[in-house]
Amino acid sequence: MTPHEHLEILRKEVDECDRMLVQAFCRRMDLNEQIGHIKAAAGIPVFDDERERQVIANAVALGSGHPGETLSFIRDVITLSKGKQKS
Repeated sequence: MTPHEHLEILRKEVDECDRMLVQAFCRRMDLNEQIGHIKAAAGIPVFDDERERQVIANAVALGSGHPGETLSFIRDVITLSKGKQKS
């Protein structure tokens, strides 16, 4: 296999990962929108420090091969999720 062929195979795998990530991300945003409606109706604050710590710890444990990148990724997702809950 040539380097170009190998590169194409890896790029197709990256494209598939991107597809799965975007689908999972959109599902997460939909869930956060529902959570936001429930919180608003019940007078529950959007921000829950304990839950945020739990989500971060779970994500970092799952991404143990890339802890720094996983932490950065999940923090960005949490920030977007909070915004979705407020809308």
